[in-house]
Amino acid sequence: RINYDGDLSDLIDQIADEYSLGRVLSYSVIEMGFEDFNIKLETTNSKYVIKIFSKDRTDAQIKRFVETIKNALDYGVNHPRLFSTREGEFIFAITPSLQLIVMAYVRGKTFYDLSRTPTKDELLMICAEAVKINSMDYEPEYIFDSWAIPNMKWMYEKTKDHLSAEGLSLVQKAFEVYDSIPLSDLPKCF
Repeated sequence: RINYDGDLSDLIDQIADEYSLGRVLSYSVIEMGFEDFNIKLETTNSKYVIKIFSKDRTDAQIKRFVETIKNALDYGVNHPRLFSTREGEFIFAITPSLQLIVMAYVRGKTFYDLSRTPTKDELLMICAEAVKINSMDYEPEYIFDSWAIPNMKWMYEKTKDHLSAEGLSLVQKAFEVYDSIPLSDLPKCF
């Protein structure tokens, strides 16, 4: 994903030094994820996530990603804090094709991992965050996102040969529901 050839320990030490994160105690690769290479880092100061961007991301995409997080934080959206380098930059470019950011680590699990649906109170919290996001006065340049819900048919065409019969059936049912939504009548916002 990142085309890095070298000792990961040396890279982690360099990042911890650049962001003044403290002495490295441990780190591990976060297996969940598709494009970027994410690492959980524990130092003498705290726990962090290092997001090393995929070698396929452009400078513009990386800058857009960081600007989106900064805007979300400015609007009070509950998102892990971004850390800056010694020079006050959020993005650290070790090489032109090896760029990263550092965020606070948030301990938790997805509802999928918990094998349950959200409670009413949790749904209210999620809705409150959605309201903050949808209130943002922010219009970033469009970037095609293969994982975005409007592109799920595109992703399905790329992956359908890898789905089981049950998976295919579930996807078809999801498409039926999705196709019934009057998307053109819905308001648009970030």
